[in-house]
Amino acid sequence: MHFALIKASDLVLVNEFGEPQMSTKHKVNTAGFIIHSAIHKARPDINAACHMHSPHGRAWSTFGKPIEMLNQGISTVQTLMYFMNTNRVPDSCMFYENLSVYEGFGGVVLAKEEGQHISNALGEIGMNLILQNHG
Repeated sequence: MHFALIKASDLVLVNEFGEPQMSTKHKVNTAGFIIHSAIHKARPDINAACHMHSPHGRAWSTFGKPIEMLNQGISTVQTLMYFMNTNRVPDSCMFYENLSVYEGFGGVVLAKEEGQHISNALGEIGMNLILQNHG
């Protein structure tokens, strides 16, 4: 579902085992749950995690490196939550010392260990993460 179409009623509240806590017509995405639950467990300071596959993010991820702080103009990677809160496109400076790269990503996440690896790559203070060759 496109982000612009998502409503609160489309979200699924789950427990720590990925079991829905309310009646829902939606299914829980296993890979998404493994990644997001690992992040929330390791980083209780993060209230929400957004996983996206933007065309710019996927293209940049092939380089396997963070975004450099080159300008204060429009960045090639847009942070959805920033845009929704400010209605502005962020510049690359907002990612300075706040973007990690997970170089070992191997595809669809179906093992808890991979969720832990992704969470570890985010680190203790990072707020943005690129999965190399994924986005």
